Amino acid sequence: MNIADLLVGSGIGGILLAIVQAVVQRRKLGADTAKTDADATSVLTAAAVALVAPLNAQIKGLEEQLDRVKTKTNELEAQLDASHARESAKDALIAELTRGGSAR
Repeated sequence: MNIADLLVGSGIGGILLAIVQAVVQRRKLGADTAKTDADATSVLTAAAVALVAPLNAQIKGLEEQLDRVKTKTNELEAQLDASHARESAKDALIAELTRGGSAR
């Protein structure tokens, strides 16, 4: 084996080694990227939950407040209807008494 054969053999070996290293690096980079993506997704999910939890509590409180307001509104509407009925009855009585008094 002469120097030229050795250099050619080393050159091909070096090229093959470089190709193998490139493939290994590409796979490692792909795995690192997947892990980074998973970590980012986990962080974003945790942040979203942390932001949404207080809003859910606030919504629940507002729904309870709305239920109380609806109940109070229904009570007040019933009182108003009763007041209108009493007013109509009084108006009818006044009209009847007024007619009775003018007939005398």
